[in-house]
Amino acid sequence: MNDDEIRDALRPDDGIEPLDPAKVITGARRRRRTRELTTGSLAAVAVLAVVAGGIIATDGANSGVSVDPPVVGTPSSTPSARTSTPRATSTPAMSAAQLLANCKVALAEANPKPGVNATQQALLESPQGSVMVIADSKYWAACDNGYISEGEAQVSARRPAGLAVPSPQDKDAFAVAQNRLTRPSGNYDDLEYYWAAGRLPTGVKTVRYTFPDGKTVDATVQGKYWLMHYWSLQQTPGGSEEGATPGAPEKIRVRLVAADGTVVNDFRLREPEQICAQITHGC
Repeated sequence: MNDDEIRDALRPDDGIEPLDPAKVITGARRRRRTRELTTGSLAAVAVLAVVAGGIIATDGANSGVSVDPPVVGTPSSTPSARTSTPRATSTPAMSAAQLLANCKVALAEANPKPGVNATQQALLESPQGSVMVIADSKYWAACDNGYISEGEAQVSARRPAGLAVPSPQDKDAFAVAQNRLTRPSGNYDDLEYYWAAGRLPTGVKTVRYTFPDGKTVDATVQGKYWLMHYWSLQQTPGGSEEGATPGAPEKIRVRLVAADGTVVNDFRLREPEQICAQITHGC
């Protein structure tokens, strides 16, 4: 077969246009771009799942599976009854300036309270939320944004108090706000979130909390104030049929420790007066 015969054999039938190389390349680029957009859209959905489901950790391999919440604050060296390694969850970001402004709004109906010129005195930040202490020349108060509703962080406030330094014997000064949070699945009483803040008593260096799950957390001390927050999958008595972890205290224990290690006071908080449903009625 000569060259002319080969060309005739390869020539397309009438009505069928030969492929245009330029169109082939353009089509390939269009298909590749479509795949890139699809991949990018899936990635955006994954990120939105993390933000909207702030109390559920999601990732590409294990999306929507609940995990142990992390210890926040400063864990002490005291052995814990739990041996699992918690993984972080996250809440929508809120800057310190936003938290300060929102804290003042949350305190609007409180009386007395820090005035409009109150400033930030201490701040404890984590991916799970932030606790802030604000004060003016007469009063201080504390706010937290670890509670999430419909994918957005909500600010809750502790009852304001005067600037007098509390006694180590004043148990009310170490009351804890207890929030029961739910996963997006709608299950009730899934998580316990605790937070607290206050002025540091004279002679006390460490404010130490031990929770019903057996975990011990030291509050973070900044200047004249201390701050603490903690997540737990173990509900306090009455919140779960399982009850407390075997061998762990059934109520929150507080120990005030001096610089030399001496325990200045060791007590357990009373329910419901000193362990309150923060979101329901405030502390």
